[in-house]
Amino acid sequence: VDLTSKKSGLVRKKNDETHEESWVQCDTCERWIHQICSLFNNRQNKEPRVEYNCPVCLVKKRKTEANDSKGPSALMAYDLPRTKLSEWLENHVRSKVDDKLAELVRAKIEVNKISVEAAEKQIRMGGHITIRQVASMDRSLEVREKMRNRYAHKSYPKEFPFRCKCIVVFQNLDGVDVILFALYVYEHGESNPAPNKRTVYISYLDSVHYMRPRRMRTFIYHEILIAYLDYARKRGFATAHIWACPPLKGDDYIFYSKPKDQKTPRDERLRQWYLDMLIECQKRDIVGSLSNMYDLYFDGKNDATVIPYLEGDYFPGEAENIIKELEEAVEKGGSSKSKKKKSGGSSNKSKSKNKSGRGGTRSSGFGETA
Repeated sequence: VDLTSKKSGLVRKKNDETHEESWVQCDTCERWIHQICSLFNNRQNKEPRVEYNCPVCLVKKRKTEANDSKGPSALMAYDLPRTKLSEWLENHVRSKVDDKLAELVRAKIEVNKISVEAAEKQIRMGGHITIRQVASMDRSLEVREKMRNRYAHKSYPKEFPFRCKCIVVFQNLDGVDVILFALYVYEHGESNPAPNKRTVYISYLDSVHYMRPRRMRTFIYHEILIAYLDYARKRGFATAHIWACPPLKGDDYIFYSKPKDQKTPRDERLRQWYLDMLIECQKRDIVGSLSNMYDLYFDGKNDATVIPYLEGDYFPGEAENIIKELEEAVEKGGSSKSKKKKSGGSSNKSKSKNKSGRGGTRSSGFGETA
């Protein structure tokens, strides 16, 4: 079957269409509500004759009904399978949260001169925290053509295998487990070729600001990252790379459509957010030295093969662009020499013009010898 699409059959469109959300009517109060807002389950309500009650009416019914029998309960976040990693993260975070809340209670008592009971009522988590690893997949990153060809003489790898893991954090808010935080990490193990050997890459991190209390957000998210880096260190990983790059306006990394009042941090603020976490790691002897890509790899003695080649990172694409520019510069230099031979003369103007070879780019740490 030929599935080729012709360009003439394509229609240019802008991704700004607004789709109407599906609605559902409650059989008790007869109100119409967004299906997503009313926790409507399409799988359980396939037939039109199946009775549906909105959350408000359902709570009222359960309070007034003499019969305490309940229907089949929905699975909660804690019912999701546990892994060694999720257990490690969850136990660590719970312990640190308990310590932090106790610290805040003591401070509240000292400042406001109130009882322990009164302080604990004012300072407590708004719901149970659950951490689960929801994905663990073996994947492979193929090295792009220009990078592969340029360093074939150095036996540069054609691909880098890695393990992709996704970690999510739930908080039980008003009886519903809500995903507040998600993290994607890529792990390159001992058997991986250099420069990715024993490297972990924190690729994507995203959150929504519904955690209660909101002031615990940064503390908990930092502790998750600290616990993961400690876990990775204990498993033998030597280096960790973080791409601190906030999304552009209107873009989202993991969660679709953020709350309107949630602000996106600027570059410097996000970078400092990670640095604060890493400095705390150093205090706990989890992380040794801190550096950045430029200081660590972009030395005149190095070439591009020392830089980790990571899925979704900025470097693989930029390396292709730079190598392309270098190749074009060489071709232009070769064509100008052949023209000089044909004309039998020399041109100081063209010689000085091509001397620089290429212009600067955003990643101009290595030149033609890279």
